[in-house]
Amino acid sequence: GGVFATSRESDDLLERAHRAVADFLGSSDAETVVFGPNMTTLTLGLARAMARTWTAGDEVVVTRLEHDANFTPWVQAARDAGARVRQVAIRPDDCTLDMDDLQSKLNERTRLVAVGAASNAVGTINPLREVADRVHAVGGQLFVDAVHYAPHGRVDVQAWDCDFVSCSAYKFFGPHVGILWMKREHCERL
Repeated sequence: GGVFATSRESDDLLERAHRAVADFLGSSDAETVVFGPNMTTLTLGLARAMARTWTAGDEVVVTRLEHDANFTPWVQAARDAGARVRQVAIRPDDCTLDMDDLQSKLNERTRLVAVGAASNAVGTINPLREVADRVHAVGGQLFVDAVHYAPHGRVDVQAWDCDFVSCSAYKFFGPHVGILWMKREHCERL
């Protein structure tokens, strides 16, 4: 924001980086992209911010396919807010998300569902649009950990209709920086 050359150049560089990452994630809104130290730190910060909007009786849903970075921040935030944590099972025969179990865990008290786009342990790719449709049908929000998906598949926040996506640029040969995208309404609210 300075009126000198170095400030204008660094502002321009940062603006171009935001636009490039928004494009990478399938968003046309560069102002909905946040950079941070890594995905875990960004998720912890977001979980803390979101927990301020939760009350006792609210529910947060996580899956048994998650990397700890998309599990513990939500569990801790829910605990601190007095919200209940529900865990979705996986199907042991093929290591996929048990969609029937997910459906049974969703209700009008569901505030957030955290799911990975792809499992770092077994490689399962989750049906994110189907998950989003189910989550939104009960009024919840969907957080997607795309750390293990982004290096291998096209991230498309519009097609997925998720509320939040986080990944780490260093996993796809970028700098050591975390990326968090969220729908504009959440940027403005949080």
